[in-house]
Amino acid sequence: TEHLQKLTGGNPLLLAETLFGLISAGLITRNLAGWDIRLEGIRLCNLPKNLSDFAQAQLCASTPKQHRLLELLAALDAPASHFYLATLAQREVSSVLADLEALVALTVLIRQQSSQESVYSYRHRCTREYLYNETAPSRRRELHHAIAQSLEQGSPTTSPQMIEQIAHHYCEAVDQQSGPRFAFRAAYIALEHAATDRAISFFLKGLDLVPRNDAALRFEGLEAVAALLLMRGDSDRAAKFYQEMLLLARMAGIPSKEALAIRETSRVLIESGDVTRGLAYAQDAAARFRELEDAPGEIASLVLWAFALLRKGDTMAADLLAREAF
Repeated sequence: TEHLQKLTGGNPLLLAETLFGLISAGLITRNLAGWDIRLEGIRLCNLPKNLSDFAQAQLCASTPKQHRLLELLAALDAPASHFYLATLAQREVSSVLADLEALVALTVLIRQQSSQESVYSYRHRCTREYLYNETAPSRRRELHHAIAQSLEQGSPTTSPQMIEQIAHHYCEAVDQQSGPRFAFRAAYIALEHAATDRAISFFLKGLDLVPRNDAALRFEGLEAVAALLLMRGDSDRAAKFYQEMLLLARMAGIPSKEALAIRETSRVLIESGDVTRGLAYAQDAAARFRELEDAPGEIASLVLWAFALLRKGDTMAADLLAREAF
């Protein structure tokens, strides 16, 4: 027991799998008195010393075809039927089923019954993570893209969960066309369910992939994520996104977005305590919206202007300005 504890570092998974392997190898057997343990044979075994070694040992017996199936399952990161995997791998169903059953026999995968069919998944999370990290980035992107396309084309309904899965795989595939589109859809769905952190995560993933020439989509993502960050009290990060929005508006020559970025920067500055600068930004925004003949934008800027005056203690001027706004 002490020898096994030392070899496995006390890791429960390694300890359990090591015992299972030793029993399968006949080095630990049951007898009438209890257990018969062949200590000398155990000491000569090349047992895994960490989870990485364990995962590598599990995978080394797989064939190249089986290895490619395991890569698919690693990218999918969810249980899958042999029918679905055969479609993704573009292989015969019977051949895929045989490989999956072989991997079950090797204790790499487990088979579970789901609805009317069997589904396969990794027996241990560490094996999946090891293989996924060892897979070349280009191969990972290829796998994620194939999965995303199959989900998009093969799903009769677009449930919130399905949209999130498609978004995840397109983003992991670094698809600049479909990635941002589905990521933003997933973000808006998350907002409908009050999952703000999830929405922010999807907006950020989408923003990372928006093409340089798609200013409208970038503005949409920047405005949404900055507003959510400000709502969560993360004014520093919100300010950075509004500054990026301001720079983009100036480069693209879009005065309305420039005015919006200035107004929202004013809001961030006032709420973070930099009232003097916030006041200056609010005044600038009000003037810009007035020039654009954008009444709602001007009113919102005047309200911020009044709020800044109130924070500075000038209640009379703040009251007059608020009356003017309304």
